[in-house]
Amino acid sequence: MDEFSFLSVLISVILGLAVTEILQGFRGLLLSRTRIQIYWPVIGWAFLVLLVSFEYW
Repeated sequence: MDEFSFLSVLISVILGLAVTEILQGFRGLLLSRTRIQIYWPVIGWAFLVLLVSFEYW
């Protein structure tokens, strides 16, 4: 396995974990939306990071 293959697999794993964490955060927001006050810039920032992760992947 050469260096490029190793790095591409490593970056894919890291991006997959990042996408999982962002989606779990969205799930937590949906489950507790009656108890918390949603601050929309944070939602927008998380959505932007999710899109950038998908584009880079």
